[in-house]
Amino acid sequence: MKETMVMKQERISDFLSNQTIIPILPNRYSYFLSKKRNYSHWFMLTPILLSKQVIDVNVLKHAFSYLLQYHDSLRINVHFLNNELIQTIEPFKKSFYSTCNLYLYKKDCGLSFKNYVEDKIQLEKQNISFPDKLLKFLVFHNVDNEITVLAFLFHHILADGYSFKILMEDLFDIYEQILQNKAVALSNKRTSYKKFCEHSINFFKKNLKEESAYWKKMPWSTTHRLSFDYQNDISSNIEGNTVSSISSINLDSIDNFMDNFKGEGSYGLVKILLIAIAKAYKCHFNSNTMLINYVYNGRFCSDESLHLDRTVGWFSEGAPIFIPTKDSLKSLINTVEAQIDKLYYNNSSYGYLKYIFQELKDDFFPPEISINYTPPWLGESKYKNFMVPTSEFNSHLSPPANTQRVYLLNAKAYFSEKTFILSWNYSRTLFDKSKMDKFSSNCLVELKNIMNELYKSF
Repeated sequence: MKETMVMKQERISDFLSNQTIIPILPNRYSYFLSKKRNYSHWFMLTPILLSKQVIDVNVLKHAFSYLLQYHDSLRINVHFLNNELIQTIEPFKKSFYSTCNLYLYKKDCGLSFKNYVEDKIQLEKQNISFPDKLLKFLVFHNVDNEITVLAFLFHHILADGYSFKILMEDLFDIYEQILQNKAVALSNKRTSYKKFCEHSINFFKKNLKEESAYWKKMPWSTTHRLSFDYQNDISSNIEGNTVSSISSINLDSIDNFMDNFKGEGSYGLVKILLIAIAKAYKCHFNSNTMLINYVYNGRFCSDESLHLDRTVGWFSEGAPIFIPTKDSLKSLINTVEAQIDKLYYNNSSYGYLKYIFQELKDDFFPPEISINYTPPWLGESKYKNFMVPTSEFNSHLSPPANTQRVYLLNAKAYFSEKTFILSWNYSRTLFDKSKMDKFSSNCLVELKNIMNELYKSF
C-alpha cells in the first residue's frame, strides 16, 4: 500500500518546533523528585486488548505512528539538568517507530501463545524506565488462528486511564481510514496538555491563600493513625510483603448497574463506595473519621476555557477525603459530595496541599489509605468492535521488593466483564489477612446495603 496519507498541516503544528517545554505541575514535580529513579521506572500502565476480528497488524502498526504524531504528550521526555526536572515534547522523528514492535507467533516456537505474549511483555517492561524510555506499543499476532493481542506499555507521566480510551478510539479511527485509503484526520484537540499545565500552575499561584485556608480548616484533629494487627515496625510496609484481599459483586449487566447512578436524584458510584468503605472502616478500625486519599480524574474542572475531552496526558490526581463514620447516610452523602465537588470544580488538590505542609505539620499527617476507582469507560468505547480489554494475559511486573509502599492500605475498584471488584493491598507483616478479607467483604456488603436503601437495587 502506498504511503500517501499525511496528517493535515494544522494537526501537526504543535510539534513543528525542535522542542516544546511543558511546565511541570507542582504535585508531579514533588512526586518525581521525592522518588528514587529505581522506584519510578515501574510506575506504568499496561492495558491489554484481544482482537474480536481479524486485524491487519501491519496497518495497525502504521496507524500507531500517526497516533504518535497527533498526540504530542506521547513524546514527552523528562530530563534532570543540574538537579532540576525539565519536561519537554520531542519532535516526531523516525526513531519513534522503534516504540512499536510486531511479534508473529507460530506454535512451533515451543511456547503456548499465552506464555509467549507474557514473556515478551515482561521483557519489554524491563526496558521501560523513567526518565528515558516511557512508551512501548506491542502487537502480537498468532499466525495459526489470526488472533491478535495488543499491549500498550506506558509510564504514567505520559497518560492516565481515561487517556487510554482516547488513544484507542483514535488508533482504530486511523486504522479504519488507512484500510479505506482515506487521508488520516482526527477530531481537533481544543486544549493542549501544555495549556492545561500552564493554566493549573497559574491557578495555584493565584489561589494559594484560598487553598491554604481550605485545607487548614479540614478536621485533621479528628483523624487517627491506623492500628496494626502485628507489632512490627512500619518500615516493613514494603512491596515484598504485599498481599491482597479481593471481594466482588457479580452483575447481570454493567450498564444496568451503572444506570443506578445516573439521572436526577442519583449519586455517583464512587461517592456511595467511599461511604460504604467508611462504614466498614468504622467497624474494623473503630474510628469515627476516615481519612482516605481519593484518586480522581483531574481533567474535569469549572474553567470554561479548558476543553480536555480529547486531550491525552496525566490528569489523574489525589486528595484527602474526610468522612465522619457515625453520621446518617444523608449527612454522609452531603459531606462527601461537597468535598468531591470542591476537587472537581475548584481545582483544589493534594498536590497543592503539599506546599503548605510546613504550616500544618503540628497536626497533619497524610492519608494512610487510598482508593483508585476506574469507571467502565472501556466498555463504552467504540473501538470494542475491533478489540476488547482482556485479563487473560498476566502483565504484572512487581517493583523491587524493598520499595517502601506509599500507603498502608491501597484499594483499587474496577470492572472486569460482568463483575465489580474491590481489591485491597497491604503488608502481611502489619495486617492479618483473615481480618482484611473480612474488611474487604464488608465494604461491598455496606455498598449493597446503601444501594438497597437508596435505589432498592439489591
